[in-house]
Amino acid sequence: MKEDIMNLKSTAELTKTGASFETIVIPKGVHTVEDVERACNCTKPEVIKTLLFVGQKPVVVLVTGDKRVDLEKLKEVRGDDSLRMANKEEVSNITGFAVGTVSPFGLREVDNC
Repeated sequence: MKEDIMNLKSTAELTKTGASFETIVIPKGVHTVEDVERACNCTKPEVIKTLLFVGQKPVVVLVTGDKRVDLEKLKEVRGDDSLRMANKEEVSNITGFAVGTVSPFGLREVDNC
């Protein structure tokens, strides 16, 4: 299991930067904030969602599990009326991660917001 964790792109990125971190292994089949709450015995505000929006350029937004992104405000902040939530294929192609496993660390090049 340790080898699997060390091979994760996000773990490799954090290790490379010398960051201090703890890896929490979540069982397969975790797709919602509620699933993470149960699996990690935590609360929604302790869960961080990494969300991808696409438009003129891809944008990654980090938000706690108890919050939602206001798409209209995001469009205004980014100056991009074409922004929308990415679909599964776009998430995989742009980030290199599958939906439900996107980490803010080890991403391909995208703008972070």
